[in-house]
Amino acid sequence: MRGPRPSEASSHRLNVIGLAVVSVLVPSIRPLRLLDRNRSRDRAKPTLWLPLIALLAAGCSSVSFVDEITFVNQTDYPAHVEVSDASRQSWLNLTIAERDEETTVRNVIDWGDVWVFRFDYAGQHEEEIEISRSELIRAEWTIEVPQSFGESLQRLGIEPPPL
Repeated sequence: MRGPRPSEASSHRLNVIGLAVVSVLVPSIRPLRLLDRNRSRDRAKPTLWLPLIALLAAGCSSVSFVDEITFVNQTDYPAHVEVSDASRQSWLNLTIAERDEETTVRNVIDWGDVWVFRFDYAGQHEEEIEISRSELIRAEWTIEVPQSFGESLQRLGIEPPPL
């Protein structure tokens, strides 16, 4: 007897995982439980199943994450920060990098070999920087808001917000 084809194998794994999750969430549908007369005595507490559900969900995802990214903003303006890949076709809002502070964002989606950060202040000025993954690693995932961001806002006559 031969096994499932590669396309069927992944579908089969998802069905097994889905059945396992459903059987955890709805214990009464498990046939062995229906035959067990001492169900209430041996039923596990739902909180014990949460790590298992989280592990199964993580195993079904192909998205990877970076533990944390820190933004250092030494300008007089808070910066709204977005990130994209080299295509710049879709942007993810990350944070507001407050002025004269370090702001850390945890569990950021990994954008691959090239990351593009866009900084904006109140829709008045946008500035982008493109950074390779290897540069981010060397910088220990710390990005400085460009000084040119604040300088451009000053040249445009935009006052920094009050302290």
